[in-house]
Amino acid sequence: MPTPAPPRIALPSTRALGALLVTCAAVLVLLHLGVLIARHAFDHPHLFGLAHRFDMDQEGNVPTLFTVLVLIAASVLAGLHAAIERARGGTHVTAWALLAAALAWFGFDDGAEIHELVSRYLRPIVSEAELLGLALVLLGGAAFLAIAWRSRPFLQSLPAHVRHRLAAAVLLYFAGTIGFEIVGWEIWRFYGLESLAFEVVATVEEILEMTAAILFFLTLRAYLGAREPELQLDL
Repeated sequence: MPTPAPPRIALPSTRALGALLVTCAAVLVLLHLGVLIARHAFDHPHLFGLAHRFDMDQEGNVPTLFTVLVLIAASVLAGLHAAIERARGGTHVTAWALLAAALAWFGFDDGAEIHELVSRYLRPIVSEAELLGLALVLLGGAAFLAIAWRSRPFLQSLPAHVRHRLAAAVLLYFAGTIGFEIVGWEIWRFYGLESLAFEVVATVEEILEMTAAILFFLTLRAYLGAREPELQLDL
């Protein structure tokens, strides 16, 4: 008697996933704005314990979980690209694997609050935030340019639209984690952590990171569909 084939599922389309992720992100942003309005306009900072759940300036809550899950899912997709590359005998297996590792690290960093903890540790002991910010930008920019330079063969092998969207996602992510983090330091120095100005900057920072995560995921999912239109997963 022949062994029955394992059940197979097709991956959802990029369009359907994009609509779902954008809707979820929009709902989370609206809930966060509701938290800010309740806190600053009506003097209800806690909202019966619900504020922390949806405050994008806090960690370990629903917006953080959303971003982490999207980044991990993008890492899995990059891993699938690495597997496809290996199966086809391609030369960019390592590059895809490194991209998967980088996305996994971004997710771990967001979930474990690593760059936020470093930022909070440095704020009280750094008197010249401008100099520290400049150093971080220069260090991050140099690292990014070095990696991009070393990855030229891999990047040139990608279709132009995929390459451009991945570059945009990287820029959005670092604009949030470094650029607006530096702006937040300056706001913290003059107005404090509880000010509306600081919370607005923190909101933009988190929206940039969330947008970058979605763009990473959708770009990799669309390219996966182009490389393997009939890809299905065995359960």
